[in-house]
Amino acid sequence: MKTAHRAIVVPSSIFGASKAALMVLAVACVMNLLGRGFMETHAIFMLSLEQEFDWTRTEVSGIYSIAMLTFGLTGPGVGFLLDRLGPPKVYTLGLLLIIAGLILSSTSDSLWVFRISQGMMMGFGAGCLSTVSLTALLSRWFQSFLSIAMAFAYASAGVGIMVCSPLVEMLNSEIGWRHGYQTLALVGLAGLPLSFILYRLKADDGNPVLLARIVKSGGTNPRVQGVGVRQAIQRIEFWGLTWVYFMTGVGSFTVLLQTPAYLVEMGYSTAFAARAFGFVGLLSPLGIIGITVLSRRYGQTPVILVSYGLSFLGVVFLLLFEQTSSLILLILFILCYGGTFGCRAPAISNFAAQNFNGPAMGRIYGLITIASGLGGATGAFLGGFFFEQSGHYQFGAYFSMGMFLIGNLPFWVIPGLTRWKA
Repeated sequence: MKTAHRAIVVPSSIFGASKAALMVLAVACVMNLLGRGFMETHAIFMLSLEQEFDWTRTEVSGIYSIAMLTFGLTGPGVGFLLDRLGPPKVYTLGLLLIIAGLILSSTSDSLWVFRISQGMMMGFGAGCLSTVSLTALLSRWFQSFLSIAMAFAYASAGVGIMVCSPLVEMLNSEIGWRHGYQTLALVGLAGLPLSFILYRLKADDGNPVLLARIVKSGGTNPRVQGVGVRQAIQRIEFWGLTWVYFMTGVGSFTVLLQTPAYLVEMGYSTAFAARAFGFVGLLSPLGIIGITVLSRRYGQTPVILVSYGLSFLGVVFLLLFEQTSSLILLILFILCYGGTFGCRAPAISNFAAQNFNGPAMGRIYGLITIASGLGGATGAFLGGFFFEQSGHYQFGAYFSMGMFLIGNLPFWVIPGLTRWKA
């Protein structure tokens, strides 16, 4: 077997791998931060675009719906590119797409151009930097602590929201939304050298320490042999993870994308709304890591079910906040909703890696993430649609609560996804 390089093993590391593995994890975190952080800024840009062009809420929300739809539907394509070209080239492609989309958006006055630049280009670019890529990459570099590595990588998306939301609001206020897009493009350019770190580490080959252990124990190299795409789609675990991604995505984004506009229409400033949205991003990584650590101690199924209950309660607090305007209720919403936003994703990735690891892992997980994109796109569209039809946000909130109730069913009923004990 050909090893990529001689890794320096660090036994005291919590990940039990090499310094190279930690560098791979760091790159995956930053790439996910840029991809999802940039994509979620549409919730902040949304009000500026609505005022500038007199577009309806449904039309502006629809741009994000296209982004989420593209994000999910291109998952198999991203997985195919990962399996064929490797993560370094896919990360480079994703960043270039996002940078081009931001520059194109900054010069446009057309809704259709925004659907292409912020919808298709941003969605595909974020897909290259996010869930499919980090799952395919980290599953090659981590074993015992794969779930922890996944948690940190997914948590970086929340950090991206936390950092980018106030930044974009400040840019919109000081220099305008067009220059705001251009500033984000410059930040994206600064991230390009990270891809070269993966090239230097030969990240495609995986962790040589783990590969050596597999060979020594007489096992087969997962880069050569494993579950195929056709085998995967015949298993109930595949469809269970698909269900979770879709229903949870619908529930989450029906509320999340409308939150800044909701706060502004209640009389709060755009700066306050952006900070509140940023706090959701701040708590998201803490929740993702916390839920993952607790799952290892108390069992994945009970902890995940509790997380769904907290998401449900978060929406309840938001409804009560509309009636009373008590900031305590808004804080409780941010704590419950932000603390559980995205926290199920590491578990889904971990289950996928354990059930479907092999040379087709990228394509298999890409197929699963179609449901994530469809769910997010559906939720984003319905949030704007419900508001347009009713003039308030209550119906969307009730709908979101229903999605959270049924989204967790696979963790109850599918044996391969049910783990009550640590």
